Amino acid sequence: MNTVVPPVDLSQIGDTGHEHDVLRLNGTQNGSCKQPDANAEGQSLSPCVSRRSISPLVSPRSLQELRQAPSPCIGVARSHDEMLMRYRHQSWDQVYGGRRRKPSYTYDAAVDKDPRVSEYNREVEKGRRAGLFRVGRDFKPAGHVHKWTFQEREKMQEFEGLDYHEAVSKVYLHHLERKKPDWHWLAKWFLMGAVAVTVGIIAFVLKQSIDSLSKIKMAVAQQNFNIQDKSTWVASGLRLLTFDMVFILLSAMPVVFIIPQAAGSGVPEVMAYLNGVLMPKVFNVRTLIVKLWSCIFAVSSGLPVGPEGPMIHLGAMVGAGVSQGRSRTLGISSWTNTNFFKRFRNNKDHRDFIAAGSAAGVAAAFAAPIGGLLFVMEEIASWWDYSLTWMIFFTCIVTCLSADWCTSFFGDFEIHLDNPFDLQLTAMIHFAEVVPVKPNVLAILPALVLGVLGGITGTAFTWINLKVARFRARHIRVSKLRSIMEPCVLVLIYCTINYVAPFLWKCEDIPDFSGLAPHSKEEKARLVTWICPQDQYSPLASISYGTTEQVVTTLFSHKTPGLYPYSCLFVYVSLYFAFACYTAGASISSGLVIPMIIIGACLGRIVGQASYDMVTAMSWRNDWVDPGLFAFIGAGAFFGGVSRLTISLTVIMLELTGSLTHLLPLMTAVMTAKWIADLFTHPLYHALLEVKCIPFLDSKPVLDKLDLFTVRHVMASPVVTVCVKEAVKNIIAILENTDHNAFPVVLKPDSSILVGLISRAQLEVILSLDESILLTDADSWLMQSSEPEWWYNEMVNIKDNNFLKPLDERVPPVTPAVEEATISLAPYMNCSPYTVADTFSLSEAYVLFRTMGLRHMLVVNGHDVIGIITRKDLLGQNMQESLEMNCGLPMFSTSSLDSMEPQPVFGGLFSLSWSGSNRRPRAISGIQ
Repeated sequence: MNTVVPPVDLSQIGDTGHEHDVLRLNGTQNGSCKQPDANAEGQSLSPCVSRRSISPLVSPRSLQELRQAPSPCIGVARSHDEMLMRYRHQSWDQVYGGRRRKPSYTYDAAVDKDPRVSEYNREVEKGRRAGLFRVGRDFKPAGHVHKWTFQEREKMQEFEGLDYHEAVSKVYLHHLERKKPDWHWLAKWFLMGAVAVTVGIIAFVLKQSIDSLSKIKMAVAQQNFNIQDKSTWVASGLRLLTFDMVFILLSAMPVVFIIPQAAGSGVPEVMAYLNGVLMPKVFNVRTLIVKLWSCIFAVSSGLPVGPEGPMIHLGAMVGAGVSQGRSRTLGISSWTNTNFFKRFRNNKDHRDFIAAGSAAGVAAAFAAPIGGLLFVMEEIASWWDYSLTWMIFFTCIVTCLSADWCTSFFGDFEIHLDNPFDLQLTAMIHFAEVVPVKPNVLAILPALVLGVLGGITGTAFTWINLKVARFRARHIRVSKLRSIMEPCVLVLIYCTINYVAPFLWKCEDIPDFSGLAPHSKEEKARLVTWICPQDQYSPLASISYGTTEQVVTTLFSHKTPGLYPYSCLFVYVSLYFAFACYTAGASISSGLVIPMIIIGACLGRIVGQASYDMVTAMSWRNDWVDPGLFAFIGAGAFFGGVSRLTISLTVIMLELTGSLTHLLPLMTAVMTAKWIADLFTHPLYHALLEVKCIPFLDSKPVLDKLDLFTVRHVMASPVVTVCVKEAVKNIIAILENTDHNAFPVVLKPDSSILVGLISRAQLEVILSLDESILLTDADSWLMQSSEPEWWYNEMVNIKDNNFLKPLDERVPPVTPAVEEATISLAPYMNCSPYTVADTFSLSEAYVLFRTMGLRHMLVVNGHDVIGIITRKDLLGQNMQESLEMNCGLPMFSTSSLDSMEPQPVFGGLFSLSWSGSNRRPRAISGIQ
């Protein structure tokens, strides 16, 4: 946000100030500001600040309460929201004597009585004590506003936005005039192919490594095993547990000690970046290496995790790295510093390649190129372009071909030259419908049951995940030792139970698979028989001891009713559900897609077996009731209940099985699960973004009737501005005393007429220019043939070098002569920033900001700049609180709605009054 709370003597300002502010900072010799002299008669403003009136962002009621509140000169509070958070810190210091004790869950009763904390914030703070199922935190319908606490909103301030649009300055226009045709589109297609091949190779290495380690582990466990000798049972279990513990240690230690950003699936972080939020180190090459290494050993350890989520993140990292042709970590930059890669070193192209890499990761994980494209369109990407569709589809196709070719030639890490033109699928899981099941309209009824069951269990899965994530952040992540011990304890408990439980279960006779010919041998080979007497198998061991691909294939097997008893499925799904909920988010690289599919398949097989038994008992035709078919539908239902995906999920499941005859029941189950789950929680990935305090903007605002309000009600004001011709010392003062990332450029010091926008990075580049250039007249310098082009290219390099530096280290030193000089910002400023009138609809402003991928939106009144909007101003809770502060709308208490005074909207053209407990407008009266 781009505002400050200046040191103003509020006692000299009445409560009728409704004009708009423009804040000016006049730097002193040392670049700092002085507090106003309290003894100076009539002095109400700091010498650093000149203003015309009080900001409309502070309500009249707040003025009376804040008159005695001290405020430093610059950068104290960028909005009333940060002001409240900083006051909250003062409350902690007062209550705890300067020592902060667990601020995430500390509640100060003084908040209820403090007049400076709004009613909305008091309700949020009190809601933290209301129990596990309080609405507005983790347990809330999909259309409800998420509520962040003061501490979470302070953490949110750490995240910055991305500039996807090039600053249209005079220097940039000169660059375009002199730019030669560079075949940008052809180079982009080539790099898309390079990304696809790289992702395909990574998918091959990931799958083959997991399969090889799992085979080695199970082979060692079965050595010298004798069903008659119980001592061999213990020895086999110890060997298996040793492998699992070693694998999980190898998975967790690099994540904890090298790069914590490699933990989890990485899907929420990719979504955040494509939404316009800067995520440091998420696409680092070190993150890629550690994530691949950690995922291989995490999945091989036997924990209920999968590689599909990390595969999406790996694909995004490949797209981010290959397209840039450099790596700061590996020191690769000089020999790739060519125009071929330079043309893609901007946030817009970077975003496109990350989206393509994410789609390639999905395509490689499921052997589903169409599903990968649709998954990114529906869930991952926030911005889409028609031309990008074909590029990403091409990327997905080449990825699948590359992975399949590698598997055909180098499967099991051995060279195979027998059939060089045969392709073998590299999907992490794949199941072909070997025996077709006849479609029947009655299959809709069990599909509806699975939809309801998937929605309810998906809600529980999401809710438990969020609670575990908050618990882990509070108690586990605070210590590296705890972060490593947590997955080790999980492996010890889960793998011990998983190994011992089948021995407590009775073995069953191997069924007759003659109806599955010629695939009867394959189905029989998937059964675990080595812990049972001859001609018998263990149902629980068959789904406990296999790899994730084997488990899914076994559960999806058709024409096998009764293969797994009810009790076996109930025990397995209960154990798997509990540990999958807790394991997600641990300090290992792991995903949730495979656990969601396995849990849903178990539930579907239970419903399918029950339907089969019911139809058989009624002597009806039962050839359409197949437990394997409903396991497939149940997997889609549970997946949809957790992720709320619809179209892409349906296509992925169809590509996964190759079956189109059961599209209708699958769609029915997926849609029903989504509708049911939306009544209780947000989608899992979106909810994890909220837990991580990432300012993510959904496709549409969660608040209703925003058309009744304007941008004036949520804009941050006053704004810090600079002049077209500005003193260098003033620019240095602004950069050192504020952390804003853009500043409106006005015509004169005493004027608020907007002429452009300039970013912090541009100002830093300007100050780093040579003294001879800075002291030269800007217009004459601009007309020179080589300097503008050099400046444009140098600006990119300097921004890259300063990218990871703290703000206080990014301001370049200048000589005294330069510091006293006045420079023109006209050649460098963005002459066409996105602006809206102060009467612009708030709903339309949200759509414009999110659709165009903006970082700043200026609010003007005529030609005067009066405010600025960033993504944090458009978050649901912030908008809700701003409307309360500026319009007096009670967000919780509705008893006084009828007595409220009519509120002016749309610049005073209309007057809005309210009625009823549902806070609907009672009347919109006349033009004022």
